[in-house]
Formats: sequence, C-alpha cells, structure tokens
Amino acid sequence: MIMTPRPIYRWKSFWLGVVVLGFLAWAWGRSMGNTDGFMWWSPGVAVMGGQSAGQVHLAWDGSRPYPAGQMVWIHEPISTVGEPRFPQGWVWERYPRQIQVAVAHWLVMGVFAVAWAGFLGWRWRRGLEIG
Repeated sequence: MIMTPRPIYRWKSFWLGVVVLGFLAWAWGRSMGNTDGFMWWSPGVAVMGGQSAGQVHLAWDGSRPYPAGQMVWIHEPISTVGEPRFPQGWVWERYPRQIQVAVAHWLVMGVFAVAWAGFLGWRWRRGLEIG
C-alpha cells in the first residue's frame, strides 16, 4: 500500500517558515520608518549593527580609540521619503581599519524563501520515497 506524506500545511516546518517570512516582512516594513540597532565598544573597536531604510547593517570600526565595555541600544524614527523600497541588495565597503556591510531585507527574504522551498521540496520527495 502506497502512502502519501501528510499535506504540506500540516508540517511544522511549513508554519515555521511562514512565521519567519512574516517576521522578515515586518522587519522590512519597520525599517522603512525607524532605525533600530546597537553599538558595542571594546578597547579600540566598535561594532555596530541594526536596520534602517530597508537594509540590515553591520559595521566594524577600529579607526579611533573607543571607551571599553559599553553597549548602547538605538531606536530612532527616520524619514525615508525618497528612499527606494527595494535598495541595492548587497553593499560592502572596506576602509583602513573599518568594514561596513549592508544587505537589503528583500534579499534576505528571497534567500530564505528559496532555501525553505528547497527544504520543503526535499522533504516532500523524501516522504514519497519512504511511503
């Protein structure tokens, strides 16, 4: 007797992916009106991360002396009038003793959606082979 796998909408991995995509979409929408992030200082280095204007940012700055052991959370409303809804997907900037990376939310969502769909397809196919 051949058994087919359960319908996809009954899989926990399907609903987990829906929740993750929903969170990423919410974060993208929030970043279009707010800057959220953190700044952490250690002796001689600052690490900054956050989201703003449709992008997730991460920066490392060792170009000047910083006080040791401080962390600041950042939340500021911003105006994104004139900012593109779909910014450039990937920005990498490197300076002496400084690195900045920005990844667009749409790219993060797209990469996750492709990986998630691939996983669900693999799982579906594996369920057909086992049954």
